[in-house]
Amino acid sequence: MKRAILVDSTANIGKELYHHKDIYQVNLNVYFEDDGLMFTDTWDESKMGAFYDKMRTSDTLPTTSQPSPQDFVNQFDAIKQAGYDSVMVFPIASQISGTYQTAKMIADDYEDDLDIYIVDTGTGSYGVKNMVEHTLKWYQAGYSNETILDKLQVLIEHTKVFGAIHDVTNFVKGGRISHISGKLAGVLKVGAVFSVYHGKIAAEKIARGKKRVRQAMDKIIDGYIKKEAGMAYRLAVVHANIHDTAKEKAQMLREKYPEAIDVIEENITIVLGTQLGEDMYAYIYLPEID
Repeated sequence: MKRAILVDSTANIGKELYHHKDIYQVNLNVYFEDDGLMFTDTWDESKMGAFYDKMRTSDTLPTTSQPSPQDFVNQFDAIKQAGYDSVMVFPIASQISGTYQTAKMIADDYEDDLDIYIVDTGTGSYGVKNMVEHTLKWYQAGYSNETILDKLQVLIEHTKVFGAIHDVTNFVKGGRISHISGKLAGVLKVGAVFSVYHGKIAAEKIARGKKRVRQAMDKIIDGYIKKEAGMAYRLAVVHANIHDTAKEKAQMLREKYPEAIDVIEENITIVLGTQLGEDMYAYIYLPEID
């Protein structure tokens, strides 16, 4: 059986996986209404500088758009024409973006041509990438699609994101306020620690000042790691254009949690950077299973 993977751009799969013969991708976009400039979502750091420069100087917050139905048609057609029997689709959590619903709608038109499995990942960024990496491993090991779906549910159950936002302005302007907590309404210029679990965004802690936000973040991830004691895991530090802070935090995690299989540090894509704001970072707990 020949099997493919389709992922959306917010997973930030990187150059190696992007060019993997069995992986296909649909892109989200960022649009500046003041001058009509559009950026295709990217994990390429050489292109991110121009985007963040533009966002800092723009009078209005840019908007993000999910992949179009035609984008999914194009990819499903390419997968079918390449001779694949099935494809697993990994969009960002359905409660965060409409990408999942669009994929599901278009997949119905291919029921006679492809076995399409659309996974509601409940997460984003490296949380999705971790599922892609595991699925490739399980494909190679010869597991059935049904067994892989069961294993993915274990990953979904234990994957959790904790993010530190030092200024919630973009969250509020971008409409994300409805997903977190009413106590943030009208309170700009404060920071927050938020979590993403099973697609739900929740405010974990509200604080003023970077130091307090970051201290709260470290305490919260520590509590979750202790809660998950006994499970093999990796950690990711993902960030919006703050490399020095992310490297510092990644090193702290390596020293504090030597049992972690790995601690990864990388940028989020510009779509997530738009929604969360520059100068944010997140810890992602990544379960590791065979």
